[in-house]
Amino acid sequence: MASDLLPPSGTLLATRTSTHSAIRREEGDIRAKLVSDFVRIVQESVENDFEFPPAGSVVKGKEALSLQTTSANFTRFIQRSGPLFALQDTILQILTWEQPSRAIFVSVLWSLICYKPKLLFALPTTLLLALFLSLPSKTSQASSASKPTSTPTTTTSASTLAPPTTTQEPSSSASSQNSTPPSSPMPAPPALNPISPTTPTPHPLAPPTEGSIDYLANLQNIQNLLGLYCAAFDLIVPNLASRPPEPIIALVFIITVALYLTVDIFPWRLAFWIVGELGLCAYHPVVLKVWERRNEVGEKGERKWAEEKVARLWKDWTEDA
Repeated sequence: MASDLLPPSGTLLATRTSTHSAIRREEGDIRAKLVSDFVRIVQESVENDFEFPPAGSVVKGKEALSLQTTSANFTRFIQRSGPLFALQDTILQILTWEQPSRAIFVSVLWSLICYKPKLLFALPTTLLLALFLSLPSKTSQASSASKPTSTPTTTTSASTLAPPTTTQEPSSSASSQNSTPPSSPMPAPPALNPISPTTPTPHPLAPPTEGSIDYLANLQNIQNLLGLYCAAFDLIVPNLASRPPEPIIALVFIITVALYLTVDIFPWRLAFWIVGELGLCAYHPVVLKVWERRNEVGEKGERKWAEEKVARLWKDWTEDA
């Protein structure tokens, strides 16, 4: 009798299977909904954070737009941007080996940093110390200021500085003549030194005056820097307007996963040392000459191969004709 009340085994198995499939379907729906909600929240936060112009108290606290302020600040920036471009020129000179001693020093310093990365903590103070030592001291400025220059000084004759003499009348008494001392010419004033120890010497990093050679050089560097930035912007930003192709995304994903897995076993110091030294040696004059020679030989070989091929085709065509 109890067996009659129980459902068949096949019906029970089907019910269990349908129940499990329904639970899995609900779990998949919940998981997909959570992922979609997370993506939507991230997209909304990114869009709100990167909207232009951004809204908030930070933007409202900025100084209002003024043509006078813009012109004044731009002029000040031109006058004070010299050290930045001097640093840029120094870096380019080191990379192109125009200053071999500095290039060798940078190579040795890079090797030490790659060997012991903790030396990076001492790099800022080292650069600051080098900057302090490169500036002239106050004693040298005072000694250079106290040196006399060969500027001509104007001397005044005694006759021009002598006061007018008054002639005594014959009727004056002898006592008055004895009490009045004879008039003597005034001594000439000492020659004035145009550069005295108290005269301040110009600062080596003083902003150049508007229209000077240094001012125009800074303006030229700003012009070239703006053109370089615009070229880089036009090269990168249009490619970010839409999602890149799937193979690029897959390649970036594989590289990211590989970095996560090998971050502890990959020889980072050796890799950075090789890349840095190769990048510095790639612009050595000897390497550049070898590369130019190789390109010339390659171009000559390609030209010779093309000429031979054209001659062969012409010969085949004439024989067939």
